[in-house]
Amino acid sequence: MKNKANYLKLIKNVFIVCSLCMFMGISLEKPDPSTRLLEAYNPFTSLIHYCIYGLGVLLASLKYKQTLKLVFKDIFLCVLLTLSLLSTIWSAVPISTFFHSISLLAITIFGIYLGTSYSLNEVLKLFRWSLAIIAILGLVFALFMPANAFLLDLRTGLRFQGLLSHPTNCGRIMVLGIVLWLIHALHTKHYRAISWSIVAICTVSLAITNTVSAYLSLLEILIILLLLRTLKTKNVVLISFILFFITSVITLLATNHETVLDFFRRDTTGTGRTILWGMVWEKIMERPVLGYGLNAFWTGLDGPCADIWQRIRWQAPHAHNGLLDVGLQLGLLGMLALLISLVRNIFIAIGELQRFSKLESILPITLITFVIISNLTDVGVLSARQSIIWFLYVYLSTYLSRCVLVKRKIYKKDRKIDEAYTQFNS
Repeated sequence: MKNKANYLKLIKNVFIVCSLCMFMGISLEKPDPSTRLLEAYNPFTSLIHYCIYGLGVLLASLKYKQTLKLVFKDIFLCVLLTLSLLSTIWSAVPISTFFHSISLLAITIFGIYLGTSYSLNEVLKLFRWSLAIIAILGLVFALFMPANAFLLDLRTGLRFQGLLSHPTNCGRIMVLGIVLWLIHALHTKHYRAISWSIVAICTVSLAITNTVSAYLSLLEILIILLLLRTLKTKNVVLISFILFFITSVITLLATNHETVLDFFRRDTTGTGRTILWGMVWEKIMERPVLGYGLNAFWTGLDGPCADIWQRIRWQAPHAHNGLLDVGLQLGLLGMLALLISLVRNIFIAIGELQRFSKLESILPITLITFVIISNLTDVGVLSARQSIIWFLYVYLSTYLSRCVLVKRKIYKKDRKIDEAYTQFNS
């Protein structure tokens, strides 16, 4: 029976690792810089994703009581998900919105399942190995199929993307790989040679993606980790200010700072992002309350994005800012729900820093920082192609909700002991 249980657990872990790899945006198609986001889908990839969603929901149904117990703990995340599901009603492309909202629901349920069934260390172990697989196979792919592993862009030159759908996505994923394997190498004595080797592989992959935002994201996360370990402060206000200040500086560098962007031979507006953001905000104000519907804005020359494409003279696949993309899809209500959910989880994560000094207490705030900076200058949290950001955020929210429940149980237990002690003395 014990061997059977171990065998089933191994199968489940392999399935989760494969799912994480797919959520990261694996694409074996020949890259085309002119391909729009919705046109990049193919039936085979969609079939794999829906099989993963189905099996993920099935696993969650086996622990439905724990899943339902935690699903409403982050109420604003629930509001965001509800708006996504209901947006089919007002969407310009209701069929696309419906299927994407169902996918988002399935990913959410899968993420909550992991949050209820796995510890943070267990999930991060699965994340690390999925990131290692993506990095190693990506370089192998580059050796044997270089035409598919590199993207030739007239604006940015030759860029590495490996197994993933775009060099920018590859850069972001490699940043996560470097951070998680670096933390593992520094805090775990076992298999350090393997950890450092994978850090090196991810670093090489990141370097050849030629992605400025990924370089700056890595710099920001490393600075935050260094400060948290060096300062050893438990002041919530100070930690919040550090996070806000560093994030703001890095974002400004990524979009406007002339010296940095000249060094990387880019224009001084973040490849046109700041101009794009202004136009996107105008579109949000045209439908400010509920937006255009999930996955219903960047739909081609016949869609709402046509005006922006004509004005900027390039076919932007998204707003290059996660918060603005949420505004386009779900209006100001969606933006507000996401912001409040983020603030809630940031303060809980900082609270974990106050409770413990061990590694587990640093990881939640580090991963939330990664989610935030991934959304500042690139594809959004509700992205159709790279659902790993949403999946990671749902898991973190569920994990932090569990932390809150544990703290409440400890508080109630201590209170009962204090009351019993008071009654005994009286």
